Amino acid sequence: MTEQKRPPTLLDVARDAGVSSNTASVVLNGSRSNTRVSEATRQRVLSAAANLSYVPNAMARGLAQKRTQAIGVLFGVAAGSTDYVTNPYMAGILQGVLEAAGDAGHSVTIYTQRWVNAKVSAPLFRDGRTDGVLVIAPPATADILAGLATVGIPLAAVACEAAELEIPSADVDNKAGVEAVVTHLAALGHTRIAIITGETDMSSTALRTLAFQTTLTAAGIEFDADLVTSCTYSGAGAESAFLGLWNRQQRPTAIFACNDAIAAGVARAARSLGVGIPEELSLVGFDDVPTAAMVTPPLTTVRQPLQMIGSAATKMLLGRIAGDFYPATAQLLAPELIVRESTCRVGSDR
Repeated sequence: MTEQKRPPTLLDVARDAGVSSNTASVVLNGSRSNTRVSEATRQRVLSAAANLSYVPNAMARGLAQKRTQAIGVLFGVAAGSTDYVTNPYMAGILQGVLEAAGDAGHSVTIYTQRWVNAKVSAPLFRDGRTDGVLVIAPPATADILAGLATVGIPLAAVACEAAELEIPSADVDNKAGVEAVVTHLAALGHTRIAIITGETDMSSTALRTLAFQTTLTAAGIEFDADLVTSCTYSGAGAESAFLGLWNRQQRPTAIFACNDAIAAGVARAARSLGVGIPEELSLVGFDDVPTAAMVTPPLTTVRQPLQMIGSAATKMLLGRIAGDFYPATAQLLAPELIVRESTCRVGSDR
């Protein structure tokens, strides 16, 4: 039986290069030391490491640098579950996070513990397994960001303004996205436009509802509070929300669903009643998830640059970890209205 060869150690490299293990560590692991290494010595250590196929121990290097080279991701909406695996919004953001972190040489740790409250949950983040934490879409009523801010670790957020906590964030420009929706529907002659929002404790809900009201008013369309209802961003309750609107004496001619999952639920409910989209009801979503172009009819929706949002927030976090100055402001990325076949002019036969 062939004896398995052990992997080379830092001591092997030091011996081969004719230097102390401390000098080899300074060169290969970036450990903090007063030891000054000449360029000739550095090259000799690197050459010995290459000849021996030495791979630095990540844990040892992290201890030396007081860094793990890993960032943590905490999903505010899906804490304690794996909804982010199938949620297109979360998946899009996460893809941007992974790419930006990978480009910077960092790994990503996903926290799956359910957030209870700051007193119970915040201390768990003092274990040093990550250099900082990115919080994605925390509910406005939760104390996630406030709790983590007490831990003293670098933080950044997605879809949550946190300037008052001195935390930088990235998000889509919700106001611009809603303005594009209302302007599009108004140009098609719609004046009875309903909105179905997501959870009322999400910051995006408040932003989109306010933008909806102000844009209607600016377009000369009277805002009707009876045409405002809500469900969840998962789409649960979208069918009943639609029925509540459709059973009114004065029905809407268009519905703005605050994400594509809600729009899908509205479309299913409308189809069950034989309501034609867009002939009888124009429908607009928000996000532009991959299935938006595949449903019948293809959905008019607002495209969020999800990967860019995730990437921007990750770069903010990495900057905070590195000690660079990063202002605690919200970076808003531009949305794009994607017009497909679920909207048409009022009274059109299409």
